[in-house]
Amino acid sequence: MNKRKNEKKPTKKRFKFESILNKTAVDHQLTRPSNVGPTIELLYHFNPKSINEWEEIFYKHSVQKKKNGKGIRVDEKYLEQVGDKLFQLLNEKIYPLILEAKNELTSEDCRNFIKDVVIRRSFEGYLAEKDVVDQINIALDGDIDFNKDPELEPINIDAYGQSRKTGKLIGVSVKPLSYKKQDSFGKDESLKKSWESWEKKNNSKIFIVYYSKKKDGQKKVIEDKDLLIDEIQKFLMS
Repeated sequence: MNKRKNEKKPTKKRFKFESILNKTAVDHQLTRPSNVGPTIELLYHFNPKSINEWEEIFYKHSVQKKKNGKGIRVDEKYLEQVGDKLFQLLNEKIYPLILEAKNELTSEDCRNFIKDVVIRRSFEGYLAEKDVVDQINIALDGDIDFNKDPELEPINIDAYGQSRKTGKLIGVSVKPLSYKKQDSFGKDESLKKSWESWEKKNNSKIFIVYYSKKKDGQKKVIEDKDLLIDEIQKFLMS
């Protein structure tokens, strides 16, 4: 009875200035698995029934997910240290930037930024994505007609298509080479789960396609193109 009374409720907690706290934590990777452990993996593995149970599981099993396997145990004291790091970042990097922006940013800057994002960046992204997908299809001898599904965009599947020869389905996620250097996908546990679910449901495979720009900025160069096409063909024939 007492246990039920003291049980924490998983209500959505709002923090003052949450947008600033969240953006700073995300931008500086404070809540990545490499820093605080693989929370999504642990949740799915242990399937806790209450937030109290989850808290106990987390502090008992969470270890930083490092590539070299030498991550430390993440306990409550460590999470408090991460919070202190967030506070330090805010004081040293974010607040001065906000003050500088307050003094220098104009309404015209904001109008130009919004128009640039909505018009120029969206169009350039469209051209890059279309160019890369067309290159893949040409390399596959036109075996796949790629389609676009807006419902797949939130999980970064930019195009999908079915092989005429084998009937197998693939998805592609088209990203600039900078994403590979940042290992953005490898650090996103939620995205990995969404991809695994889509692949299992459709008996398919998603391929990340990285590209760079030629000097003229028009033609896109697919990173390790021959290796990528070989991997796609192997999957389609498997």
